[in-house]
Amino acid sequence: MQQKILSSFFLLLLAFASELFAQQAYEDEPDMTPVAAPSRVRIEINKKYFEVCEAELGPFPQETIHCPDAVLIPTERTLAGGKVIKLNEDLPESTPRFRNSETGQLKLNADTQLFDDITSCDKPSGVFRDMRNAGCIPGNRIKHLINQIKGGQTVDWVYICRKNSNFSKQGGHYNELGLIGYNRHTGKTCYFAGQPTQTLKVNGKWKVIEKNNKGEPVETIRTEADVALIPGEKIPAPGFSKFDEKMVIHWSVPTFGGCTRCHSNGPFIRYPFNEPVCLVAGSSTSCLRSFSSNEACGKYLEQTYARGDRIKYQCRVLKPRRQPGMLYSVISPFDGDGTLNKFLLAMSEADKKDKYYEDLMQYPWEKPKRLVSPEAKACAQCHALGNGVYATFVNSLFSVHSLKDEKFHPGVGENWRARLFLSNVSEAQRSDSAHDKKIKSEGILPIRVSAKSIKEENELREKLSLGHYQTALRKINDCDRQPGNCQWDDHWTMERVKKESFKYLQEHCSYCHASEMAKPVLMTEADFKHPDLVDKIIGRMHEPTNPMPPSGQLPGSVLNVLSDYLRKANN
Repeated sequence: MQQKILSSFFLLLLAFASELFAQQAYEDEPDMTPVAAPSRVRIEINKKYFEVCEAELGPFPQETIHCPDAVLIPTERTLAGGKVIKLNEDLPESTPRFRNSETGQLKLNADTQLFDDITSCDKPSGVFRDMRNAGCIPGNRIKHLINQIKGGQTVDWVYICRKNSNFSKQGGHYNELGLIGYNRHTGKTCYFAGQPTQTLKVNGKWKVIEKNNKGEPVETIRTEADVALIPGEKIPAPGFSKFDEKMVIHWSVPTFGGCTRCHSNGPFIRYPFNEPVCLVAGSSTSCLRSFSSNEACGKYLEQTYARGDRIKYQCRVLKPRRQPGMLYSVISPFDGDGTLNKFLLAMSEADKKDKYYEDLMQYPWEKPKRLVSPEAKACAQCHALGNGVYATFVNSLFSVHSLKDEKFHPGVGENWRARLFLSNVSEAQRSDSAHDKKIKSEGILPIRVSAKSIKEENELREKLSLGHYQTALRKINDCDRQPGNCQWDDHWTMERVKKESFKYLQEHCSYCHASEMAKPVLMTEADFKHPDLVDKIIGRMHEPTNPMPPSGQLPGSVLNVLSDYLRKANN
């Protein structure tokens, strides 16, 4: 009996201490307000979304999502001379983002067409809450998990914790939390939007440009703003088999247009500015240390490990690889043939008046497509270019050095966003892009030329190769501004690969295996059917170290479909 009393007293004391610690942790914080509980309609819709997604992707491999477990994206700035410095918490005063009035908060430089007085870094997040420091707040983290489900299918899960303002001084607070689930074997993809559970009221004085009732721009002074916050520790993961209504407090089907405007090119957006490079041991996916680039990781490896130990480690980009030919099929509330869409349309008229339902249905998700215009092939051969805002960032950040004076302008709709992102990047990164370096050093397209010497051959090949890139970039710029001038196609699915195997192979192999590029020429069905080539093509597709496009990371099921097609075509 005495032991039970002592035990109860100890638990009571522990609870009191925990509550006291929580109070002390927020002692220096301004007032925080919990967000409203989700409505019954929101709970029902998300439960159905979790059910549909789990049927295609299986359950998330962990019970909780914990941002401190994710890999830190280094916050660094490369100076003009090449020196790299780390950014700390000592940043300029913050300015909150006010929707629809962002550009009025910043000064646009007429000469550079960039915004002045913005913190710059090598890897800005691309999502902005603090307009003065934009995407350079330290503390962004990302995690990649791999899960095997029924039938041996591989599912990639990636979550990112974005810290895009420094209004809250708590290290565990984030401004955005996103989760992506992707089935490599089917292309089925789900997007989960992390929900803020607290609101921080920020007081200050900010000058913004807003429109009056006549649509005229008017200068306004704002004195307060609400900043939504997500405590990023041990958040229950979304799921159906162990569904709990508390999950919907933390997760939601993305509203207001969803995620496909940015993720129009595929499930994962990858470019050098938003991904850390990890030092890993062997084939492990555990990140021992993160770096801002392969060069920085390689340098550390050289300096830290003896040659014998060095071969046990490698530098690896954390996020899943993206390559042409990826299967991609988004589970969308607006897919007319989809289970979720039918569920939403069958809800009662009273439920359809719920604000969450209205927010979800008011702005349909765009159907993601990919650019297939022949003029863009030099880029589209290796990069899926979507019909959403991704092309804007291609125009802004990946210009070939000989085109940097042409001043490509992003489309009107996303003009402020692209300018803000470009202003946010370190000057050294803007002036010499990753693609510039690749073309100058070793990234030349395999063009076949005839010349009197190796030197003349290399110079001519580089000139011709550069011409292909120039043509592609100009076309991409045109497609961003006037999409109707360009050719777009749906993303590949397993059903399409089965029905259009030849088109799939032709689309991904014929560009490099054209007459001016390489031998053998693979353009027509007869070329692919040639008895001397079928086994070689199949062998190259299945090569583990240097596979022929478009295999890459594609599942064996797709490779088997293509192999069967080639063998049957040869008979």
